Amino acid sequence: MVSEIHAIQTHLWVLTGLLFLLLLAAGYCNYSRIKERDKPSPEDVMASMFDKNQIQELYQFATSRLKELPNNADALVFQAVALLELDRPDEALAIAERVTQISPRLRDSGKSLIEMARERGA
Repeated sequence: MVSEIHAIQTHLWVLTGLLFLLLLAAGYCNYSRIKERDKPSPEDVMASMFDKNQIQELYQFATSRLKELPNNADALVFQAVALLELDRPDEALAIAERVTQISPRLRDSGKSLIEMARERGA
């Protein structure tokens, strides 16, 4: 009888420990998700660089972003804008044309970039 009670107590402590570990893991997962959610998106970072007139840094950031995601339309737009500001309209024109081909959402932005690149290139 005593050994049975001792076995039941042991099982309860094991179950309590497992429940505690489960709650600890859930808390860590929630903390990680909240921390990740509060980070600015790459698009926000690029917009901030443009607003602060950090054109060379914007170009470098957009280029590195495109190495990770080659068809990221937002990075292409910011790269084209940076190239226009760096007085490289021919390269900006090629990128803006690519934006109009791959992104329906940013097609209008691509077209306006094409017009600006042609004006500066002429």
